Amino acid sequence: MFGIGEQEKIAFVVISVIVIVVFLYKIYKNTSKEEKQSQKGQDIHQDLIITEEESLVGTEKTITFPEGNQTIKIPPGINYSGKVLKFSGKGYPRLNGGKNGDVYIKIILDTKSNLKTETNNGV
Repeated sequence: MFGIGEQEKIAFVVISVIVIVVFLYKIYKNTSKEEKQSQKGQDIHQDLIITEEESLVGTEKTITFPEGNQTIKIPPGINYSGKVLKFSGKGYPRLNGGKNGDVYIKIILDTKSNLKTETNNGV
């Protein structure tokens, strides 16, 4: 049905597709559930979920920036969801050679963790 050369071509295409699918799966799998990211121009907008305890005392989180992972400090005292932290110049580079875009981290408080603790203590 197929000549030897054609079989090798088909095998190469199939293996290439498998490699690409595995690569994309690994990227998808490594995306944290705590992070939801979008891009607007050269700026990056990202959601970050923290617990109420972390919001009270402050914490450090590792965030993915275009130049790689970096640890950022979340200041103590964030008492509501929606607080935005801005990191100037940490976004994508501009096409015309200007300064990089900015990264905006929107803090989302995980109130479910506190409800579980209160329920367990109240029983």
